[in-house]
Amino acid sequence: MFDATAIILSGGKGSRMGSVDKSRIKIDDTPIIEHLVEKLSKWFKAVIIVTCAGRTYDFPNVEVVIDAAPDFGPVMGLYCGIKASANEFNFVMACDMPWPNEKIIALLLSQIGDHQAAMAQINGKYQPLMALYRKEIEASLLARVSARQHRLIDFLDQLDIALITEAEIKAIDPLMQVFTNLNTMADLATARKHKPS
Repeated sequence: MFDATAIILSGGKGSRMGSVDKSRIKIDDTPIIEHLVEKLSKWFKAVIIVTCAGRTYDFPNVEVVIDAAPDFGPVMGLYCGIKASANEFNFVMACDMPWPNEKIIALLLSQIGDHQAAMAQINGKYQPLMALYRKEIEASLLARVSARQHRLIDFLDQLDIALITEAEIKAIDPLMQVFTNLNTMADLATARKHKPS
């Protein structure tokens, strides 16, 4: 079990899927959020769900935190999750990414060292919602929230990040299914057809 907290961000509007709550979408007759909580609870000492007012979850030993300003975007969700965490290391993922990978999480933990975060960089782009963050970034997140600076990429540019290469990811997950993201109904159909073995 990882000596860390898993934080699931579940406050998005799902506008590209008809404004549905993507955490409730089913794969194999099971809502994604149940699938994620089941896995992450086995791997982590603590699990936190950050969501918007009006959404309720009832999982044993899982803390639910209400996003103070869901329209602010993932910076606020990240801040609320990190603030609620009691652990130094915090694995953060979006609720619409159904295939977390235990070996890739272990890779992130092995590479973070003294850095503030660890994440993959694919085709020059950070993968911040399948990433590891230190508790110490809480103050920097609060400063951005207070200044109404909501762009996550701008925040990442200020961090000391241990970057994981595409080759390192593919050595574990050749199809990089860990980064599968359900933004559209087409994405969902593809995910249902091509589940990790």
